[in-house]
Amino acid sequence: MKTISTKEEEKINNKRIAFLCKHCVFPLAIGSLVYLLLRTEPTIAEKFIGWNFNALNIGSSKILSFIIGSLPDFCWLYALLFLQTAIWKGTGKIPLSLIIALYVIPILTELFQYLHIISGTGDIIDIIAYLLAITLHYYSQILNHHTHETHKMAS
Repeated sequence: MKTISTKEEEKINNKRIAFLCKHCVFPLAIGSLVYLLLRTEPTIAEKFIGWNFNALNIGSSKILSFIIGSLPDFCWLYALLFLQTAIWKGTGKIPLSLIIALYVIPILTELFQYLHIISGTGDIIDIIAYLLAITLHYYSQILNHHTHETHKMAS
């Protein structure tokens, strides 16, 4: 069994921290800020708990509406997918059933909301945001695997 030095271990830990900040903390912070500061209409949950926060008034447009409504959805799923990658130390080690669940459940939730099977407002734009997060995660893992294999062959 190969042992690694403290310096190598520190380098690996720094890479993990950078990965988590870049792919989990940063997207969650951005999504949360958009959600908390720019959303003008309270959600069902906010109405239920009596949340009464006045959002910043920055005007309105179709693009802005899309960003305010769907960027937080993209961000939380993106962060969750990459957190799973970090926890399992690579996508190849994540159980297939978990990957399928993480890819399918958010989309089904929106679809069920749209069909009024569960409460909420199902939105095709949210589904597109989820599909974008899933696609970025999927292709980044393929690229990462290809890059890793290329480096292994070169050394």
